[in-house]
Amino acid sequence: MASTWMARGLQALLLLLALLLVPRGGDGAAVFSGYTFKGQGEAEAFEEALLRQACFNVSSSSSGAGRGKVTFRDRAQKLKMLLLCVDVAVSGAGFIARDLTIRNTAGAAAHQAVALRVDADRSAFFHVAVEGHQDTLYAHSLRQFYRDCRVSGTVDFVFGNGLAVIQRTTLATLPLAPGQTGSVTAQGRKDPNQNTGFSIHNCVVEAKYPTYLGRPWKPFSRVVVMESYLGAGVRTRGWLEWAGDAGLATLFYGEYRNFGPGAGVAGRVKWPGYHVIMDPAWASHFTVRRFIDGLTWLPSAGVTFTADLIKK
Repeated sequence: MASTWMARGLQALLLLLALLLVPRGGDGAAVFSGYTFKGQGEAEAFEEALLRQACFNVSSSSSGAGRGKVTFRDRAQKLKMLLLCVDVAVSGAGFIARDLTIRNTAGAAAHQAVALRVDADRSAFFHVAVEGHQDTLYAHSLRQFYRDCRVSGTVDFVFGNGLAVIQRTTLATLPLAPGQTGSVTAQGRKDPNQNTGFSIHNCVVEAKYPTYLGRPWKPFSRVVVMESYLGAGVRTRGWLEWAGDAGLATLFYGEYRNFGPGAGVAGRVKWPGYHVIMDPAWASHFTVRRFIDGLTWLPSAGVTFTADLIKK
């Protein structure tokens, strides 16, 4: 038994190290990428310390040590890495993730269960699936970019106080537990002087199950949805209160040139902080170019991005 465990552990460590590259000397930045592995293989039962050491600026934390798991599954003739953890936390400037699935396996009834927490400035995620239910993606702080990703959940499944552009990504709603109300975002801007917020640009809000676009976690919550497809499950009101009228006059929620069965704005909320954006010059403040200053750092990340509005 001991030799079998050691073989699996060594195999997994080597695979993890192969997955991680440090493109700039000494800065600890890592690139996660899909890994093709010939043959069958599964690595399990990793101690948290091992994952920390292997991943440089990636850490796994949970209610009990050793819950992190790395597995390899054969899909479409290609084995892809799947991180199964209660919480994968990313920190360290310049982090890049590609072709990766991060999943929290707690069900809808488990309530808050983060799959991915990001505190990395200039972090980029490309072809990454983040799967969970409530509080799936915790965009906690600093500049973040998501492109061609898929994020699934039920309640507040994109939340935090990061400065994030989510672009050409599918935001997929899942069945709710009894008594729950679906919402895509819960942005946590606390102060009007903070430059934080979420820009959802050229995305698909799949909305197979009823949902609101967001609710104000903090008083100055800021979310803009623009040039995106909104599915039929998006509620007519569009946005949901957090607690009574808290934040409704100080938040900034905007919609610009969205389309699809859930995109009509005639029945949207009438809050002071809600805006139907008509002017492309105003909408351009929430593009990659201006919102996250993306032209200064995304080209070196090697990911595809759209710098400006699709239609001006």
